[in-house]
Amino acid sequence: MTPNRRQQQDGDQHLVVLVLPGGKVSSHRPARAWHLSNLRMCPFTAQLRLSGVKAVQARYRVRGWNGAERSPVADARAALDAITKRNSQAQVILLGHSMGGRVAAELCGDPAVVGVVALAPWWPDGTSVNLRS
Repeated sequence: MTPNRRQQQDGDQHLVVLVLPGGKVSSHRPARAWHLSNLRMCPFTAQLRLSGVKAVQARYRVRGWNGAERSPVADARAALDAITKRNSQAQVILLGHSMGGRVAAELCGDPAVVGVVALAPWWPDGTSVNLRS
């Protein structure tokens, strides 16, 4: 381990940050790694890893929220489920930007989720947010 990497303490060995990128209001076009919404979150993911924190960046199948479809929620749910399948004691922090903040709010009720960080979250008028306390 390099000197600038923090060694995890016993209490945070199960900590995982699920990074949730933004997207578009409506688009069924495929999401690509080189889209700005994904690239924007890469420095967050990289810095977390350099700090010794396990970080997983979600990949959405399509770019848009797409109304009632809530398209990225299923992909983020699959990423969260994969984390908890690998580590049943995982304590997950959801880190989302824009649409990713809204995705985080949709998943915050999962028992593995211990925190949400929503950077410039996208909350359209009339949207209710039910974050658990």
